[in-house]
Amino acid sequence: GIQPKRTITDEDTPWFPWPDRETCVLDILRHVPRCAFSDRQNAVIHWALSALGVKDIPSEYTMQHISKTLQSLCGVSSIRYKGVMGHIYYVNDFAAIIAQEMANPRVRPRLRFLPEDAGKKLSEAWQGARWRDELDPNLAGPMVRVHGVDYYVYEPAMLRDGSLCMPYRWFTRGPRTLAKAWGLSMTSDRSGWVVCKHVEFEVDCSDLLSSTPTLLHTAQYYNIPSPSKIIGMSPSPSLRRCRPILLMASAGVQERPSGGIHPWTLTDPREGNRWRKIAQGRKVVPFPVWLYCDDTSGNLSKKWNKHNSFLFTAAGLPRRFVHREYNIHFLTTSNIAPPLEMLDGIVEQLRDCQKSGIWAWDCEERDMVLVIPSVLAMLGDNPMQSEIACHVGLAGKLFCRVCNVSKGAPLPTEEMHADEPPDIGDDVQSIQSGSEAESEAADKSSDPRETMAEMVDRIRRFMSIASLRTRTNTLQELRSQFTTAQSIGGQANVKRARTRTGIRDAYQSFFIDRLFSLTTKRNRSRQERLADVADYIRTVPWLDESATSPVWRIHDFDPHTDTPVEILHVVLLGFIKYFWRDTISRLKEPAKATLIARLSSFDVAGLGIAPLLGATLVNYAKSLVGRDFRAIAQAAPFVLHNLDGIPDELHRVWVALGYLVPLIWQPEIDDLPIHTKRLEDAINHFLNSTCNLTPRWFNKPKFHIILHLPEHIRRFGPPMLFATEGFESFNAVIRSHSIHSNHRAPSRDIALGMAHQNRIRHLLSHGSFYMPRVVDGKNDEILVEPPAGTHTPRSPWLRRAAQLKPERTVWRCIGPNVAALFREELDNRFTKDVLHLLRLDMGADLDRPSSERIGLHVLPGIHAGIRSRCRIATHILLHEDGWYKADDQPWVTYRKPVTTTGTHQPTAPSLGRLREVIQLVGSKSEELGRADLLVLQKCQHLSVHPHYGMPHIRLQDEFVLIPMEAFICVANVQHNCYDRACGLANTRIVRQEHEDTAERIAEVYHGEAPRDYILNTAQMRNSALIVPFYPPVPLAVDREDLILRAALREFSLRPRQRRLRAAQSTNAAPQDRSQHEAGTATAQNTAGPSAIQVPALATMRPSSPALHTPSSGVYGAGHPSPLHQAPFPSWSPYPSNSAMPLDRVAMLASLRP
Repeated sequence: GIQPKRTITDEDTPWFPWPDRETCVLDILRHVPRCAFSDRQNAVIHWALSALGVKDIPSEYTMQHISKTLQSLCGVSSIRYKGVMGHIYYVNDFAAIIAQEMANPRVRPRLRFLPEDAGKKLSEAWQGARWRDELDPNLAGPMVRVHGVDYYVYEPAMLRDGSLCMPYRWFTRGPRTLAKAWGLSMTSDRSGWVVCKHVEFEVDCSDLLSSTPTLLHTAQYYNIPSPSKIIGMSPSPSLRRCRPILLMASAGVQERPSGGIHPWTLTDPREGNRWRKIAQGRKVVPFPVWLYCDDTSGNLSKKWNKHNSFLFTAAGLPRRFVHREYNIHFLTTSNIAPPLEMLDGIVEQLRDCQKSGIWAWDCEERDMVLVIPSVLAMLGDNPMQSEIACHVGLAGKLFCRVCNVSKGAPLPTEEMHADEPPDIGDDVQSIQSGSEAESEAADKSSDPRETMAEMVDRIRRFMSIASLRTRTNTLQELRSQFTTAQSIGGQANVKRARTRTGIRDAYQSFFIDRLFSLTTKRNRSRQERLADVADYIRTVPWLDESATSPVWRIHDFDPHTDTPVEILHVVLLGFIKYFWRDTISRLKEPAKATLIARLSSFDVAGLGIAPLLGATLVNYAKSLVGRDFRAIAQAAPFVLHNLDGIPDELHRVWVALGYLVPLIWQPEIDDLPIHTKRLEDAINHFLNSTCNLTPRWFNKPKFHIILHLPEHIRRFGPPMLFATEGFESFNAVIRSHSIHSNHRAPSRDIALGMAHQNRIRHLLSHGSFYMPRVVDGKNDEILVEPPAGTHTPRSPWLRRAAQLKPERTVWRCIGPNVAALFREELDNRFTKDVLHLLRLDMGADLDRPSSERIGLHVLPGIHAGIRSRCRIATHILLHEDGWYKADDQPWVTYRKPVTTTGTHQPTAPSLGRLREVIQLVGSKSEELGRADLLVLQKCQHLSVHPHYGMPHIRLQDEFVLIPMEAFICVANVQHNCYDRACGLANTRIVRQEHEDTAERIAEVYHGEAPRDYILNTAQMRNSALIVPFYPPVPLAVDREDLILRAALREFSLRPRQRRLRAAQSTNAAPQDRSQHEAGTATAQNTAGPSAIQVPALATMRPSSPALHTPSSGVYGAGHPSPLHQAPFPSWSPYPSNSAMPLDRVAMLASLRP
């Protein structure tokens, strides 16, 4: 073919690796993230350049040739796979992406490779128990280098005191690096060593003296056995009397009464840790990742075009960087292949990487290193995580992927008998809500309604954690299902097993369904069907593993425990969405208008969000997104009071969410045990409040799944680490590549587009890359084929890196002219825009110390104060919240130092209102454009407000002058509108097209008591800094009593519900329908637990405040246990002056545990 006049060369040129400026700029322009162009748009760009007089513009063919060549030389490859289900998909080279991260100077300095013991603090993934204590030591950190000597896990090491130990895990504590080690004991005849696993201790790496290779040559001089002679491993505790480190010959194996020594299988003692041989004297570092899977649409229109995608990000990055778009990497997508089929290709690459390691250039160490990747956790929404965990899903009777909680009636063993028929109808009905579910259940005469005993038991189960699922038990069940499916008549037994256990492998089901079609084929004898099954079984892949999902082939990964609770879908798109839709559905138009005015008047200072659009949040309650629900969670407790149709119980649920949400969105945890206990109390308080409202919500699995969050925090870190907002945002990049393709090969085209984008990102980040020899614009590198019969990795990078000579390999960077494109005219806004589009401005502002970022830069507009000694600022930058006007007087928290015996000791944080910002003339702060002092108005902290459940504060006529360094953060404070009965006034100016109009709308008018305020402890921004102001979580109630009351109240409403359904079905309304509607609240809402008309709880309670007395718990002084009273509680559907029916008393007594 015709060769283009521009070709790639391996010579150092100003525009290396591009031939010239034109190809460089156009190649960058074509692969800017979120700005993908189609071929027609590229043609328009070429025309525009020609019209502007740009000479020698490369043709479309030349640009495609340059991009393709550069991608093959220094980019990431897209590998073709044909899945076991017959679908073709493409996966980007996992090893090459990780190698680029190690050679990227914007990423490598921030990567963490060893877990940390931070005590009670928890803020990063490497501080969680999963990486620190549970992950396979060969994946968590196989070696450390001390004074130029490499020490590996599972290799004997000598300490400075002459004793030997067996390090099995490395970690850090502050600036020190330590090892967890087992003791070593010599046999009585001094012929070898026994590893004493029961003797565990810590070793400071500075105390390490000799590694295993050294001991192999020096053991005879110390008169000790060779470290290669490890006899076995002893679990016996008989050696506990010995000192933890000095375990010498005095503790012989013959003294152990337990008998027997387990064989040592963790390494080959003669060779040591296998990574030592592979690394050849170079460093070995771990690289855990957060692996994410979700579906998104490939269309801009509302027509759904489902694409399942896998993404990942490095778990070793700090929390503030880990979910930035710059650090999220694409692996694969497909609109036809299911997730588990694509996971097969990813796991194959992962296993190859874990077998040989990934050779990469470490731009920090300036040397080659060996990288070992692993999967720390798999993220996604609940249906996706259930599919990953081989779970039946949220519609199953055993609906939780983590534990064996069940919706059905339990047996003592928490399981149904294998021969019990599956109850699929109940599973489907349990997650339905609305009139459709009610009518469907009513029409099925064979499906009896839930009894009260069953309802009480179901609520108990939803509010507690059952026995946990395990990897071993699930694999055993999947093997059993696969074996059963091969027998004639096995189809029914497999379905029963899936219902009984809640286990269903979507990957395995592809083969099981084929087996079902063979075993149930008509006009075939039994022997012929069995022969067909035997023939098909021979074609099934991974037959020795019963054709189970590839997730079980991920080393040291348990999909039940390593799929943490995803707070975006469980909390924001779960509880808050449910209750907000339920709240709006209860309101009539006048109440909606009031709520709109309150939301629009809500003060958002310190929340880091834009002013609320009340009309949007109310009128489009069914079309909101995550950021809307984030704002609603922080505002709802302040805007729902005294609205017709909103019962007090519902408001208490919103207050309970105000306790829970900020605890979940804690970026840093200072005291993990205290935080975990508080979080568990807040979850239980929320569930109790929900149950007190109505137990119908306990058909939604998310109300149970949240119970597993505290344990996941302990193992993985703060929930913000495994949140998925960043990944969800990245779906827009995938959609952009889908839109600008011809849709003929979506998996290939999107993978190639993302690979090109990854190459541009790496090159413009000044990342190092290996450039092979190029002749005539083509790769002249010759790779030696591996011997026949050996496994060849699919990854081109693994094949290439295996044949590299590290001492002869030259790593290159982009030419000086390319780098100058983004260094010149840094004040040029176009350059800044391009840097932002390329995400090359990632974290530049966060690299500075926090003391230089916290509210310091004073904007122009400063006027001189008295005698020109000071200046008063009009604006100030407070922390990361943005600019604030001093005239707006934001609320701030501060810590005033107290001088004691000549030293400054910090006190507990206080709250005040900013009045003035002062800069001293001639001070050092003036040179830096920073403030010196803040004038704050003090406030008085009252008790916790009984309605809001938050601190009640009142401004005082006292002021305090504090240095800028004492400032902590901006707090959100709201006026106490509940006690002050603040009304509405038509005083808000309506703006249209950026212009003020004469139209006025309603806004909240705070009256004559502006000093009465409530500290909004539901705020999510700076939640970690507001912790000292958090009120205590309300005391636990008698949950059993609460459940019984809620179930009885719900059960007693069913006759009324049946009458309403009958009336609606016959179109004959009752004669007193108008009177009935006056005392009911409309609960028709598809997101709520029911869509029928039920009496509002507020109308069933007297106005007596007895229910709110603290001494009476959640029920009030007039509401003792239903088992110890004759009159029924005042909020009961029974008249207050009537006695409880005796059958109800007997039934409740039988339900008590």
